[in-house]
Amino acid sequence: MAVGGDSRNDGYLARARLPSNSGSKSFELRLRERAPAGDGSLLLVEVASRGEMFERGTRTVGGLVPDFEWVFPQLLVSSKALVELHASVRRSLEDLEPFASRLGVGECVLDIDLGHRPETSIRRDQPAATIVCGVAASRAECAFAVDPSCLLEQAEGLELMVSLIR
Repeated sequence: MAVGGDSRNDGYLARARLPSNSGSKSFELRLRERAPAGDGSLLLVEVASRGEMFERGTRTVGGLVPDFEWVFPQLLVSSKALVELHASVRRSLEDLEPFASRLGVGECVLDIDLGHRPETSIRRDQPAATIVCGVAASRAECAFAVDPSCLLEQAEGLELMVSLIR
C-alpha cells in the first residue's frame, strides 16, 4: 500500500513506498509517530526494503523468489528533512533531476539519493534510487532503477506524511 495505513490498522500513520521500475525491489518509509522529545521536529519512522530475484544456483530458473529484506523499526528523522525530501521528489518528477536527502538524526542514518548509477541503470539517462539506512553499527544499503511512475508513488505517500506533521 503506497498511501496511508490499511483497514487493519497496522499502526502506521502513513507510508511512502518507492518501487523499482521493474517492480522487483522496493523501499518503504512508514511514519509511526512524532518523537516524544521536545518541539515535535523529530519523527519516529520504520524503514524497510525488500527485493526479489530469479533463483540462484544450479537448478533451472523458475520465477522470482525473495532475495533480500531489511527493516529498521525505529529511526529518528527530521520533519524538516522529510518536507524537503517531498519537495525534491516532486521536482524530480518533471525532469528526473538528481538529489540527495539526509533525514537521519544523531546515530540514525537515512540517506536517499537519486542519480545515475551505472551498475543499476539499463539506460544512460535512467536514474537509480540509493537508500542507505542504519543505527549505530548496523547498516544496510540498496539501489535500484526508477522512473517517473515510481517517484509519483513515493511522492503521494510523502504528501500524506507531510500533511500529518504540519
